[in-house]
Amino acid sequence: MPGARGAMQMITSQDAARRGEREPLWTLFRVVFGLSALSWGGLALMAQLENHYVEREGRLSRVAFSDLIALAWMVPGPVGCNVAVQLGHALRGRAGAWVAGIASVLPFFMLMTLFAIFYRTPFVRAAASQTLLNHFSVVLATLIAITWYKQTRALVRGKLEWGAAVLVASRSSMRAVRPLMSSCSGRPSAPAGW
Repeated sequence: MPGARGAMQMITSQDAARRGEREPLWTLFRVVFGLSALSWGGLALMAQLENHYVEREGRLSRVAFSDLIALAWMVPGPVGCNVAVQLGHALRGRAGAWVAGIASVLPFFMLMTLFAIFYRTPFVRAAASQTLLNHFSVVLATLIAITWYKQTRALVRGKLEWGAAVLVASRSSMRAVRPLMSSCSGRPSAPAGW
């Protein structure tokens, strides 16, 4: 869709087929499964999918991947899985959407099933220590920051867009901080929306 800034600018499965770029379903499954298994949460998975399919493979542009993320946030459900489904659909159609969706949830499904089976054993209690979780939170925060930075660079271009982004971010952070500040001071906070 040349020239249309607001239109979806993603590569469809037909476009990829014409250019000889169709991702084999098994490769799609392996990549999404591997990245999902090594990512800690949906935002980290999004960052890894972007790194693989936008930067390394070049199968999607940054704007097209940003469109996938925007659609994933609008659909109910886990955003990382939604991005994987959208990506699979863009690369291979319906079959790709199913394969990528299953591959994105399967690692955590298997891990949680094993944790449920062996929950009361001393090994699992030691493996889920607070120190280990604290280390994962540092990695997760870094991946989220990288994703935020890349998405902002891809989507926010003009001075007007930057102004709107800063205004919305500051307004959102003020709304998030106000209830916290009033609860710390002991004063009742204003009702939501005021």
